[in-house]
Amino acid sequence: MTRSLALVLFVAATACGSNRPEIPPELLATGGNGGSGTYPAGPYGKDKGEVAENFLFPQVWTNPTAQGHDAAALAPASLSDFYNPTGGTDGELLLLNAGAMWCNPCKAEHGGSASSPSLNDHFDELSPKGFRLLALLIENAKGDTATPADLGAWTQAYETRFPMGLDADFQMQRYGTIGGLPINVLIDLRSMKILARVTGDPAAIWPTVKAELDARAQ
Repeated sequence: MTRSLALVLFVAATACGSNRPEIPPELLATGGNGGSGTYPAGPYGKDKGEVAENFLFPQVWTNPTAQGHDAAALAPASLSDFYNPTGGTDGELLLLNAGAMWCNPCKAEHGGSASSPSLNDHFDELSPKGFRLLALLIENAKGDTATPADLGAWTQAYETRFPMGLDADFQMQRYGTIGGLPINVLIDLRSMKILARVTGDPAAIWPTVKAELDARAQ
């Protein structure tokens, strides 16, 4: 995943008391995906056809397994890092996913089964077609806010190879509730518009993902 220096403008106005890092003014810009374009303007929403808000997640691994689950390697990532107005194999769709360690459907989603591919399996299969994935861990097994240690344990258990981080502020509550985990939001990287939003059912998003990718490949 390309780390954009063009981080979200709303970070500059974050209220005091947030655990998001302060972003130096010289890094605040409007580009995304390595400067490929200006992030679409709001208003932002949560439903199909609306533009996804350009969230910043302060602690993310681009590939937890390759990075050795090293907390020192965690770095900020925002949706603008994925924004790609030209589309194609460089980035066509983003699945924004959120779960918790106590959530059994989340465990099934990440671990997979004989009849249901894991998130790793989906990522490996679909990323050559322009599919991107960013997963967030919200709470640990006790229901407390997840920490880097929790994230390390989770990504080691599932040998996670796609970008995954923490959502300590639960920014993903825009799209669903803790009781409705996992949350899956499919975003068109050309426009950052929401294509689908599914809560609670880890399998329900995949027919839409594959149909969208197939249609764009024609």
